[in-house]
Amino acid sequence: MDKLFLLAMNGLIWGLIIALIALGLAIIFGLLDIINLAHGDFFMVGTVLAWATLQTTGSFWLAFIVAPLVGFILGALIQRLLIQPIHNVAALSIVATFGLSLILQESVRITYGPTPGRILPPIRGTISLFGVDYEIYRLFAAAVAVLALGGFFLFLHHTRVGVWMRAVRHDRDTAVAMGVPAGRVYVLTFAIGFALAAVGGVVAAPITTVDFRGGVDILPFCFMAVIIGGLAWGQSTNQESKLFIEKAGGKVLTSIPVPLDTKDFVPYLAQIPGDSEVVLPAFIGSLSVAFYTQAKAMGLEKKMKMFSSSASLESIDPGDIQGAAEGVYFFENFPRMLAHKNDEYHKEFNKLIGIDDVYCRELGGTRVMDKSHGWQAWEDIFTIKAAVETAGYKTRKDVEGVIQALEGVQMKNSLDHPQGDKLIRKQDHAGIIDCYISRVENGKFEVKRRIPKEDLAKNMPLRHDLSAMPV
Repeated sequence: MDKLFLLAMNGLIWGLIIALIALGLAIIFGLLDIINLAHGDFFMVGTVLAWATLQTTGSFWLAFIVAPLVGFILGALIQRLLIQPIHNVAALSIVATFGLSLILQESVRITYGPTPGRILPPIRGTISLFGVDYEIYRLFAAAVAVLALGGFFLFLHHTRVGVWMRAVRHDRDTAVAMGVPAGRVYVLTFAIGFALAAVGGVVAAPITTVDFRGGVDILPFCFMAVIIGGLAWGQSTNQESKLFIEKAGGKVLTSIPVPLDTKDFVPYLAQIPGDSEVVLPAFIGSLSVAFYTQAKAMGLEKKMKMFSSSASLESIDPGDIQGAAEGVYFFENFPRMLAHKNDEYHKEFNKLIGIDDVYCRELGGTRVMDKSHGWQAWEDIFTIKAAVETAGYKTRKDVEGVIQALEGVQMKNSLDHPQGDKLIRKQDHAGIIDCYISRVENGKFEVKRRIPKEDLAKNMPLRHDLSAMPV
């Protein structure tokens, strides 16, 4: 019953926020006949402005002034410079707003970086509702959405500009004949639409993630399009984990599929059984940021351990998500910190790639290298080169010889293979290498245990013999 209540409350609150964002889309389409594919990015701009305001001033509340003001100005400029020249041409509006969407996304990515961010709720704590502890900020978000929706409808029916907007929508020619400045109304409509979406972004920022691609996820909801459910990331991880956990004598209490476009993890976190000892999240990118930050907000790390693949936090510095992954265990196949594989090849690799030795952050920049995966492009060049030379490859008929040279190849710890000694197992082409269990401590990946490749091989039984198959 508690879970049902949480789902209902979260659905209601997100519905109100989406209604606020979609209202801007509705008035733009209703008055200007513009199919605005960039409207989701107007929401995204609101979330980014909230984050930027907090970082600059230290006050989240100022974002409720900054975001709609900036959104209003940008909306007016976009209508004048982009929309007005193609007014009444629906096909061009689709192309133009799609291009605008890409421009907004790339502008945010270049300015603030590709790493998803997170804003902690400015109102902390919970309140008991029907025996269930519920976040106060979510109730505040719902109240803001209701007030904004109500305020807009009062504006529409009780102000001169509101009457103008309704008049132009009903009969433009008659409204113009009676002195209504239709051109100005169009500008104001688009500007207000952007401002409403930006307010929605500010309200939602502490609930969701701040990501330059965030508008892509919200747009389908605003268009009331078909929502594709049931697609979830990590099904293979789920199956493999279950197999080995049960083999080791453990028990998997439940598996919780999460849709790929999820922003609000609370309904799914609420499904985790209370007697769970370990949670194994299988997410990447913005999904990981949303999971860890919201799990921390619910105090999940105090009740159970978390363990995941390094892919879950690749290209993300734990410090950038305000310690949300602190204490989480990760399985790495190349230590993020030089100190845990401190040899000349690892040092030279970091130097040539241009990253620091602790956080894998780009020297002089903000980007973080995907250390446990980024080495692949590096290693592949040298491995394939060696196989080509061994096989004496000259034409396509020599491909089989290259494959045979790769099967069972022994790679030695070197600058070509800075991860360390590795075997490409002949039968199933699995890469067998020393791996590491690391834990995030004080924002750093500290290795707690090294798993020798020999132990790894023993626990990776052969399931296929690719070497016996025709090329």
